Formats: sequence, C-alpha cells, structure tokens
Amino acid sequence: MADTAKKESTARAYRAHLMTFLWPEESSSEKIVYDSITDLDSLPHFSTPPKKIENNDGFSFGIGIGAPKTKNPFDDYKKKLGKKVTILTNETWPMIFAQRSSTVEQSFYSNVLLNGYPTLQGNIKVTLGRYLETEIHYQHYLFDSFSVPALFSLGESKAGKNTNSILHQTAPILSNAAIALNEDNAEAPTIMLHQPTSILKLAVERKTASKKLNYLDHPIIGSLLYFEPIKVEEAEQEIMLKEIEEELSNELEAF
Repeated sequence: MADTAKKESTARAYRAHLMTFLWPEESSSEKIVYDSITDLDSLPHFSTPPKKIENNDGFSFGIGIGAPKTKNPFDDYKKKLGKKVTILTNETWPMIFAQRSSTVEQSFYSNVLLNGYPTLQGNIKVTLGRYLETEIHYQHYLFDSFSVPALFSLGESKAGKNTNSILHQTAPILSNAAIALNEDNAEAPTIMLHQPTSILKLAVERKTASKKLNYLDHPIIGSLLYFEPIKVEEAEQEIMLKEIEEELSNELEAF
C-alpha cells in the first residue's frame, strides 16, 4: 500500500499541444533538398482521415462524464496563422509520466490526405527530467499527380443516347480525386490521383518548461509546442474515455 502511494506521488501528467504548419515557398530563400521515395509500401496510407482527439472547438467525449470541452490554446493562433500558412496538424493529447526519466511517445498525421497518403506524419517523444525533453521527427511529402483509366459500361437511356454507369474502378475515388469526362464521351474517363514522390525527414529537439510557448523554426515546417500541467486523475480519465470513444466508433463502422 505504501509503495502504491509512493508511486502515485511521483507521477506527473500534462496535456500536450502541438501545431505544425507549412510556410509558403516564397517565405525563405534557403534551399531544402527532398529525397526520392522508392518504396510506397512503407508509407502510412488511410482510406479515411486518421482519427483525432482534437477539433477546432476543443475536445469532449460526449458521454456525460468528466469536465466540459477543454479549450485548445492554439485555436486562436490557428485562426491568425491560417491566413498566411497552411495548417498541417493541430494535436492535443494527455501524457502521464510515472516518475522522472519516464518517456511518452505519440504519433500524429496531417488530416489532409492525397489519395489516402497524409502530407505529413510525425512522432513525438517526451522525457520527463528537470525539463520536458522533447524529440520530434517529421516526414513531409511532395506529390506528383497522374491519371489512370476507369472502367465504365455504356448503358442506353430512354432517349436512346449512351450514358456512362460505373461498374468498376481501377482505383478508389477519394476526396482529392476528380473524374474527367469528355463531353461527347469520345474518350474513356480517367481518375486523377496523387502519389508521394519525395520526402523531407526533419528532427527537432527541445528542452522546455511547462506553461511556456515554444516556437520550433524551420524554412519549410514550423511548429508551436505547449505543455499544460494537469492532474494525473484527469489524464487517466481522458485516456480511458478516448479508448472508449475509439472502440465505439470502430463498432459503429463495422456495423
């Protein structure tokens, strides 16, 4: 019993906030070299955007348990910065450190998908020491567009004219895909897709105290980082409710 109390007394919890954004090309004259991508199988791919805790109004688990929505401190920054830069991610998540030297990791992805591929993916590792020692790895992708033929069948309308009806497609149509149809149907329809062809790998390290806004600078990817101290019980509840929400969401999708 005494050991349990001692362990609980050394635990610390924080709510992490991380916003990443893409600077306009003309904002820097520094040349950044991207590497070519040779293997697409190793890249993350989603049929739908990855699930997130946060949204523009903060987050709430909506089941009548816990505190009301928690305001994301970066929402105001998002409104201001969004006029000049492209917001890639705006993440919020709880972290619990059992003791000093404990490490917590979190992966994140941009909510913008091109043919199912996120434009940015990252991993953040935070170690609790005298400061919150943070290591962030980003992977930003450049895309090329291409078109592939779609398989259509020709049906006859009541007016006697040929109309296109989709029987099968060689590739999925996602939010970024566009079907190009020749007006007189002289050519087969095509689907415009995008494929990641280049990658920029970026690592950033920072030691920071909580309740201190940090700006992580780079000519291409900029970041804002903030750690908010919270109670361990509050963090445990957020983690538990997030797991419940994800489980319910998966069951609804399966249904």
